[in-house]
Amino acid sequence: MSTLTQPQVESVVRLLIAAVFQDKLVTILENDRLAERLKQLPWDSGTPPDLYAKGETAAVRDALATPAGRKALLRADAALFPDAESQRYLLSQIQRVLDSDTLASEEQQFIDDLKAAFPK
Repeated sequence: MSTLTQPQVESVVRLLIAAVFQDKLVTILENDRLAERLKQLPWDSGTPPDLYAKGETAAVRDALATPAGRKALLRADAALFPDAESQRYLLSQIQRVLDSDTLASEEQQFIDDLKAAFPK
């Protein structure tokens, strides 16, 4: 994967958080896998990725509270991944976290909705 921009990396964090909240159950395995992913992201900010994630969690949960908010989150973040390579990278990060337990139908729907929101 070519180098991601910091806004793209921050979007990966938001979308990982959104993905694990889809089935309303964040398992210990998902939480551990999310923490692993955060440590491995190419982070370039003064705020550590785990603290950034904690700060974004409430905003992501608020966005997911309504269909319009969910759609806006997906649209805004998907727009940061304009090419197939960056889209594959994002989807692989999400899949790695969600594959830590059984993929719920809500999680699969989130992945499908994200794919649909990507720029064509």
